[in-house]
This record gives sequence, structure tokens and C-alpha cells, in this order.
Amino acid sequence: MFFLNQGTPIDYIYFSTSRYETFGYSILEALAKGKRVILFPGEDNVLREVYGNPNNIQWISKDIQKDGIRVLNFLKSIKEVNYRQAFPIIAASESYVPLYLECYRTSRMKKK
Repeated sequence: MFFLNQGTPIDYIYFSTSRYETFGYSILEALAKGKRVILFPGEDNVLREVYGNPNNIQWISKDIQKDGIRVLNFLKSIKEVNYRQAFPIIAASESYVPLYLECYRTSRMKKK
């Protein structure tokens, strides 16, 4: 669903079916905001390497029957999930994510 000429809803699920994604800054932004995420790991499986398997990410395979069940189960379990639990794993000090986060925070501070 697109929200043209409107803000995004307060509660939404980020959904990506991209075949190739080098890192996925928009995915990181959604996770940093505590949003739930449904992702295709890509043909190269890079996103699964980057983000791991926390409870607030649901991986899909582009098999509509399997994915339908996965997504419905993911939606049912939402109330039990700490939405920000993936963030500390992704933002580990040995990754390049901290640099991105610093730039993101700086840009947000400039907007205020």
C-alpha cells in the first residue's frame, strides 16, 4: 500500500522482495525505528548474512503458499515480539553500521 501525499502510518511492517540488496539502509532504518520486517534474503542471501534471524524479521522464499503461512504466523505472533531486539545484533561494534547510525542521527539533528 502506498501513502502518496501522506505520512506513513505509525505502525507498519516493512516489506522487501528485492532480488539483490547490498545492505539495505531502508531495512536498517525500519529496524532502528522498531518496525517489523518481512524480507526476501536475495538471490545472493546477503541480507540473511547481514541481519541474522531475530524474531522481528520474517524471511520469505517467494513461494506463495509457504510464505502465506509464514507471514500469517508472523502477524499472529507480533504482540510477543520486542521490535527492537534485532538492532543490537546488527549494530555490533565490528560492523560498519555504527558509522551509518552516526550519520543518520546527525542528519536528524540537523532537521530539528
